[in-house]
Amino acid sequence: MAGIVQAQTPDSTETRELVRAQDPRTALFRSAVVPGWGQWKNGDAIKVPFIYAGLATFVGLAVYNQRQSGISNRANLYQQSFENPDRPAFPEFEADYESFAPSTPTSAQLRQLRDQQIRNRNLSILAAAAVYSVNLLDAYVGAQLSGFDVSEDLTAQMEPAGVRFVLRF
Repeated sequence: MAGIVQAQTPDSTETRELVRAQDPRTALFRSAVVPGWGQWKNGDAIKVPFIYAGLATFVGLAVYNQRQSGISNRANLYQQSFENPDRPAFPEFEADYESFAPSTPTSAQLRQLRDQQIRNRNLSILAAAAVYSVNLLDAYVGAQLSGFDVSEDLTAQMEPAGVRFVLRF
């Protein structure tokens, strides 16, 4: 849990306030349960809308491509009933086939379109999983680095053999 800790440097009596780091496992668990919760608790609330935008976009594309592949599949079944009289007729799929008007695609073109839409659906699912994974990774790393000192006074003092070097960033 985050908190403020009083720390005293070993070579002086100066007391500084240090921010204790967030627990990375807790942040990871929070973001796994509710995407963006870990970022919110780490103080990175600006990232939350981007997480949800990415997830909504790719899940929406997956749903859209799934529906379109179903339409293409039903239109293909309807078209095949005309190309091959031995196959059963599917008059209930005529509306799906007519949605491709004014063109009249062949069953091979409809199968190719269906396969393309299934591939796009699968890629959308993988992209949504990637956004979710980046969400988890960002929450974990953000919690890990939450106690990192980024104050203006980042100095390092080295004194080898009586010579003093001071580095200021």
